[in-house]
Amino acid sequence: SDLDGTLLGDDIALKEFVSWWALQSDVLLAYSSGRFFDSICQSIADTLLPNPDIIISGVGTEIHDFPNGRRWDDWPKDLNSWNAATIRDHLAGRPDLELQPEEFLSARKVSYFANHWTSSKLRSLEESLAAINIRCRLIYSSSRDLDILPDSLGKGNAALFVADQSCIDRKHVVGAGDSGNDACMLTSVG
Repeated sequence: SDLDGTLLGDDIALKEFVSWWALQSDVLLAYSSGRFFDSICQSIADTLLPNPDIIISGVGTEIHDFPNGRRWDDWPKDLNSWNAATIRDHLAGRPDLELQPEEFLSARKVSYFANHWTSSKLRSLEESLAAINIRCRLIYSSSRDLDILPDSLGKGNAALFVADQSCIDRKHVVGAGDSGNDACMLTSVG
């Protein structure tokens, strides 16, 4: 499940989820967020969120065990032609893109504020990156947040990888989310 706007944001609904979760025994719980591991751990500590088994962070660019924080070294397997610095250089100086603060960036995710972009503008950006041999996935959320990831990553692919590694049939994976960065997860799971 996504966190912000899905499990977090409605304390009454969160209490109901916690009550339901207490009755589960054979369910693997994974949180999937655009935020990174430490930020998600802080939310777990500060709220009623139950402890998950797995944390998928950075819009599906990282997978960690919880609570020990061990990062899954075998995710991702192939980053193709990915180079975050090349993307940042290529897009530098564009007045319609504002690079997000460093705490929201990583070697596998470049994030911008891109207010009220249209699908044609997103396609144009993707074509511009493809022209310099960057194979990527654009994830646009909340009419503001633009994440650029390697094309093999994302919340959906990460959720399926967790399922495969945990020997869970993909048709038994359920997803929950509320924004554009959850779309690939919601359409990928069973």
